[in-house]
This record gives sequence, C-alpha cells and structure tokens, in this order.
Amino acid sequence: TCMRLNVDDLFYENTISNVFQKAGYETMMIGKYLNGNGHSKCPDSNNISIYTAPPVGWDKYFVMCPDTCYNDCFFGDNGYGHWFNNTEYSRGGNYAPSIIGNMSFQYINDAITRNKPFFAYIAPHSPHPPSTPAPWYKYTRVSDDPLVHSPSFNISAPDHHWIVAVQPKITIREELNMVDEAQNRLRTLLTIDDIVKDISLLLESKDVIDNTYFIFTSDHGYHMGQHQLGSCKRQPYDTDIRIPFLIRGPNIRGNQIISSLVGIPDIAPTLLDLVGINLSNLTMDGKSFKPLMLSSNSQSKTITNSLSLTNQQDVLSDVITSTLTWRDSYLIEYIATEEDPKGGSGSGHYTDNGNNTFRGLRVMNDEYDLAYFEFTDPYDDWNFNNPNFYELFNLTSDPDQMQNIYNEFQSTELVMELSKKLQKEYICSGASCS
Repeated sequence: TCMRLNVDDLFYENTISNVFQKAGYETMMIGKYLNGNGHSKCPDSNNISIYTAPPVGWDKYFVMCPDTCYNDCFFGDNGYGHWFNNTEYSRGGNYAPSIIGNMSFQYINDAITRNKPFFAYIAPHSPHPPSTPAPWYKYTRVSDDPLVHSPSFNISAPDHHWIVAVQPKITIREELNMVDEAQNRLRTLLTIDDIVKDISLLLESKDVIDNTYFIFTSDHGYHMGQHQLGSCKRQPYDTDIRIPFLIRGPNIRGNQIISSLVGIPDIAPTLLDLVGINLSNLTMDGKSFKPLMLSSNSQSKTITNSLSLTNQQDVLSDVITSTLTWRDSYLIEYIATEEDPKGGSGSGHYTDNGNNTFRGLRVMNDEYDLAYFEFTDPYDDWNFNNPNFYELFNLTSDPDQMQNIYNEFQSTELVMELSKKLQKEYICSGASCS
C-alpha cells in the first residue's frame, strides 16, 4: 500500500514488459506507472518539446506525470510531454481516466489491425483520492448506501497497534463526509466500467476476445470507518490488503472461484505461463497459479486470494480448492512513509507513523484462518530484530479482526512457528519463496 521504489536501469530492464517484448508482443503502458514514479522517465512539463526516453520494454508508453491527477493532466506521451486541458478534446475531454481508456482502445485496435499479439497494462488512477468523477457522472446516484458499515465500523480497538487503539469516535459529520467520498469513489469507477466495456466490445468485434486473457485487479484495499479509522489504506487488516482479482480467457471456466492464496507477485509469472513463455530462466518472487486455474481438479475462472473482496463468496458459488500442492501462508509487509504521526488534522484520526511499519502472515488452510503481524520502527530496527508490538487474529471466529489474541498465545508453539515462518518469508527471494 502506497509503497515507493528506488528505480534504476536494472529495475526497468527486468520488468514483465521486457519479457513480453522479447517474445514478440507489442507492449503498452497506459496510465499510472509507479508512485512518485520513477518520474525520472517523465518529460519536463515546462518544456514539452524535449524528448525523455521511456523505460526499456515498452513499445507504447503513455503515463500520468504525476500519477495523482484527474483533470487538466500532463502525460508522458511516448517520450514527449502532452497537456490534456481542453474540455472539447474528442477523446476524453480533459478527464484523465477517459483519456487513458481511449488511448488504450487506440493502441489495442492498432495492434490487432497489424495482427500483432499485445500486452496492455491499463492503469487509471480511479478511485484513488481525490476521487473526482467524470463531469457526465458527477451527479449519478450509484448507491443509496455506499459506505460499508461492517461490524467493526466506528468500534474502538484498544488492544490493537497504537495508531488504531487511539482513534476517537467518528463523528456524524465525519461519517457524512465518508458517505460522500464513497459515493464519488463509485462514480469514478463508472468510467472504469466504460473502459472495460469498450475494450471488451472491441475485442469481440475483431474476433480476438476468445484468444485474449482479460484481467481486472487493484493494488490495495481501503478502510472507511473500520476500527474508528478515517479513510486510508495503511493497516494490515483485510480491509486494506484484500483485492479483487478477476480473469477470463482461453481454457478458463467461468463463474467459479479458487480459495488458494495468491497475490500480486504471482501475477507476472502467471501471465507469462499462460501464454507459453518459459519461466525457467527468470527469477521471480511469485509463482504461476496457472495450474490452479487449468487443473481438472480446480476447474476455475475467477482467481482470488486471502486478499480478495470480502463479499465475493456471497456472490460467486462453487468455491474450489485444488488438490495441487500450494502455499497456505502469504507474506504481508509495509514500510511506513512518515517518521512522525501523519493525519489527525485536529481530528485525532492518525493514518501513519514510523512505527506503523509491519510485516506479517495471512494463513489459510484446513485448520487455521489467521493473521499474524509484527510491528517495528525502521529508524531503529529495520530488520525486525526487536518488534515492539504484535497482533494475532483468528478470522474463523473474528473475521473483522476486532480482537487481538496475541497475549493469550504469545508463548505457544503456534506463535513461535508463525514467527519462524514469517522470518523465512521475509528474507526469501526467487525460488526460495513459497
């Protein structure tokens, strides 16, 4: 959540786009590339005529500079700067998500016309704050109750990490503001619906949709009022770390779900594996879950993980557990972006602090559904040699993570095994990761 990378040439040379490009695919990056970006690859907005070479591996590179804009935005357009601040522009006006969608449509259409296989990474900023809807959706009523009032909503959690434990009650005014924010978040997603619809129709019209993998996912969750927290995403709970992952494509059967643990690092090897690219010479922390999708034992289309949407099991039936060998725990980690308490603004709803840095495991198997976390301050203890706080949740009996049971189990074999497993996962790389 909200992580930033120190990017250099070695990073750019080892992205998935390079592998696809070398295999003959036309590669397209459209939208948000990275937080803060490695915006070294963005053109100068004050001198748009100067060429700035895009990262290697991308045939088309159309990116937001910076990545937080909705209206009147500056883009890096294949090495040159381009302002989109004309509301009359026929390909999306001055609204960035629509511009990203239309540019994606154009690039994909061009590749299909030239009979080129393609890899398109389409990354609009929606629904990230400030969650600005398109003008044509500004007053659309998407939901009568857009805010999720889960059991932990506006409930104190005094046995949690201090940033959570000290949260004051959410006031009526704050809750109304959250309702407005939630409504606008949904409104921004109407444009994402348009992008998905239009590209799907394009693929159908070109008779290539049955030969195309279509993936829909996100980078993190979001809490709004849970544990009395304001709107943010920097905590280890399932509200923040569970994400949707939907996939359709050749040989993937529809309307089914896999309960196995997968995550973002698994996406790249899975995509490469699906299209038949050899993974043996590549070093990746994740692993392909193609066998889970295509196994006769798992018969699935929709892939989710412990990080998937809370209500998906209410919507999708036939939860399938593959008999293939697969992990039963997954590493979660976050490095705080602030040394001093962040947020509050007089309300007391803090969002981050140096010692909000955590690592942990989500464990799901036939015996357990657990979340175990260790907190530290990286300014004093970067390697988690002496964590200063612990959390343990049994999600079988406490799915909203309202009761930290660490103190009851801290001396047990279970916690010792979780700590040992966490350390192994934390320091692993490549094939040594589970």
